[in-house]
Amino acid sequence: MTPHAFSQYIKYRLVAKTRHGVHSPFVYDLIENLLYGKIDIPTDNRKLSFLEEQVCPKLYKDLIIKIINYYNCVNILCIEQTGLQNIYIPPETDMVWLNMPINITGEKIINKAITAAQDHTIIVISNIHEAKLNTEKWNRVCAGSKVKLSIDLYKIGLLFFKEEFKVKQHFILKYPL
Repeated sequence: MTPHAFSQYIKYRLVAKTRHGVHSPFVYDLIENLLYGKIDIPTDNRKLSFLEEQVCPKLYKDLIIKIINYYNCVNILCIEQTGLQNIYIPPETDMVWLNMPINITGEKIINKAITAAQDHTIIVISNIHEAKLNTEKWNRVCAGSKVKLSIDLYKIGLLFFKEEFKVKQHFILKYPL
């Protein structure tokens, strides 16, 4: 763990909220059903086969499976290489998981994903506090006008674009609890 990641982790543990510090019904539901909830994780599901190849702690892989199942994500795109300059992200994509370094190319891919995002799209970004540059880019992404709700879980960040969210919100939630 880098010094930056360690300092971010300490900060995260000090400010992260549980369900008792959240007043958004959507986020409270997410905490109850995904972070605290005991949703069964299917063991034989072809749409989840891409997860086997991903380098990510099991706890977060399980969370991504819960998100996919809970929000009925069918069209899932996992991007793990930053060398994909001309990547196309279809508008019907339900979930985009960016499991890659957040370097200059990575930030361009994140911006493409946000531009393509629809009301139902969920974007998951890995390693948001791994390096100072990652944290800066995560904060810049969260501040973008299209992002309506951002959730920081330290290792990963979640972005939502639902128009029903009238006010932009950012939550730092404890995970694992």
